[in-house]
Amino acid sequence: MELFKHRHEKYNIVNKYKYSSRMNKDVNEKLEEEKMEESHTNDKDCFRDCNTCPDVGGCFNKRAILQPINKWVWTILGITLTFPIIILIFPKQFNLFDRLYLSKQDIIGELEDEERIQHFKDICERIGFKESEKIKFMITKDNGPTAIGISFTKQHIYVLIPENILNVTNDNYFLHLTNTTYDEEDQIEKKSVVFSDYVENLTEDDRLKILEDFGFIALTKQELDYIIGHEIAHLLKNHGLQTSLVILLSFFSSHICTKYYYKINKIRFLPLRHSTFYKIGHILTTASITTLISFCYSWFEEMQADLISAKRLNLIEPS
Repeated sequence: MELFKHRHEKYNIVNKYKYSSRMNKDVNEKLEEEKMEESHTNDKDCFRDCNTCPDVGGCFNKRAILQPINKWVWTILGITLTFPIIILIFPKQFNLFDRLYLSKQDIIGELEDEERIQHFKDICERIGFKESEKIKFMITKDNGPTAIGISFTKQHIYVLIPENILNVTNDNYFLHLTNTTYDEEDQIEKKSVVFSDYVENLTEDDRLKILEDFGFIALTKQELDYIIGHEIAHLLKNHGLQTSLVILLSFFSSHICTKYYYKINKIRFLPLRHSTFYKIGHILTTASITTLISFCYSWFEEMQADLISAKRLNLIEPS
């Protein structure tokens, strides 16, 4: 009986020790967790490892400011947005027409009609672009009208104009257009002349007929002037550069706003930041916001270029 009592007391002591150890361990873990939580309230003093921290999404410590997006993703984004800016600044040095924007077959050559060149440069002056001597007007097969370049550099700026648009706005150009139809009764192809005369004799009915048969808008001189003015307005405001910067800033801003959302709502992610789904979700959210902002800003730029061209070429009454 004494032996049993002794064993029972020894068993109770061991259990008490185990329970006490377990309690100490739980308390220590809880204190450690509270310590980490307290440290994380101040991102500056955070000592957590970003690779294992479930709160990295909402952390603004300098080590975690770009998380959960990997650094290589930020590098690719920076290169993607920086490269177009370099092309805008140095278009010819990057063989722009040969490789990046147009093929050699699409470029017919530089506009040589001095009268039209001077007319387009006069449009530049009216729009407010004072360095019209830097502009080279290039004739293309189908690409354009568009402008490539930045106004504050010493590099040449290129305005691309399709050959067919130049032809239908040149009074001295003889335009011959035929339409081919298939006669089912005779089972032969028949050609009919839509227009065969000098451009100066084009009427509104002829232009409408050309649009219906060929899907091609035969622009008037005034309409071409407006389009050239629109492209020059883009150069005047450096819209190409602005668009690249807006995309970069909106991506970073939406990234920061998303991190604030995580922080305010105390959103934690498991399995930590190693989750591919977590990263992809964050990138898609940020990219969606960026896309919406860039679309809205591009729309604003187009509207601004339209208004500048129309006002300064006296196509609408100034308000």
